[in-house]
Amino acid sequence: VLVLPAAIPRLGAQHVFNAAHGLGTARTRGGSYTQIGKKDYTYGSDWTFTVYGTFQVNQGSSVSCTASSYGTSIGNASWRCTRSGATATARGTMSRYRLGSVTQTEYPSVSVPCDKYGNLS
Repeated sequence: VLVLPAAIPRLGAQHVFNAAHGLGTARTRGGSYTQIGKKDYTYGSDWTFTVYGTFQVNQGSSVSCTASSYGTSIGNASWRCTRSGATATARGTMSRYRLGSVTQTEYPSVSVPCDKYGNLS
């Protein structure tokens, strides 16, 4: 089952979380399969911070996160991702630079949960 992207209401003037959506599903024997999804945190047109998750789903019984990673897309060269990590949740520090000095900092945190039915949220 793939969940299509849907916008979440804006947070502040520029912050937007996009709903998680599936990138693919690989079926195996019985009721178990792998579900892959992603979720974005967008800051205007300046940058997007994305978490990716891979889940092993035993349909209706259990789910586990087997892998996760993160990525950034920076549209405004004055921003840099200076630190981040990924588990079930990816957290980052996005810093805006002007003339070599930090002028603004944001701390995006994005999670991709998956339930025992393979639904991403």
